[in-house]
Amino acid sequence: MKIRVDRALCVGHALCAARASEVYTLDDEGFCNADGKPVAAHLEPQARLGARHCPEGAITLIAQETAPLTTPSSSLHQLTFVEHNGTEHALMAKPGQSLMEIAQDHNVQGIVGECGGCCSCATCHGYIDPAWLEHLPGASDDELELVSYAFDPRPNSRLTCQITFTPALEGLVVRLPKRQL
Repeated sequence: MKIRVDRALCVGHALCAARASEVYTLDDEGFCNADGKPVAAHLEPQARLGARHCPEGAITLIAQETAPLTTPSSSLHQLTFVEHNGTEHALMAKPGQSLMEIAQDHNVQGIVGECGGCCSCATCHGYIDPAWLEHLPGASDDELELVSYAFDPRPNSRLTCQITFTPALEGLVVRLPKRQL
């Protein structure tokens, strides 16, 4: 992964560095100067966190070119995230990751994931397409309590960090709220 910073958009809020100081550095005037910086694999979650907190959207994370997948394409399955503005993201994903991780890995806007997937913040809230609710395991008491504090909770609200993607969820649709906070 590599960081791209649009210097025309960066206004020096420095929230990227506040959230992920191991990844984002600032110049003498307080602007992000991480443009072109490669990110070590173990720091990728912090890079995503810092990029999501840029209120100007000046940071883009670019996947490094890698060798072709050695995993058979049959092990990838489709799901769709729909942003509040209607932008659809039809994604191919490997089973085993949470829906939150899949969205973040594909730079889907609208999932903050402040706690990193620990079920303690409700900033990865999403609306599961009603046709899919019966295919998901039930929400824990902790998840249900957090969802009650989320922005605009609905009967089909879930925390995407608590749903592990499986082949049985091929075709799942998750809609995102207007905001997370």
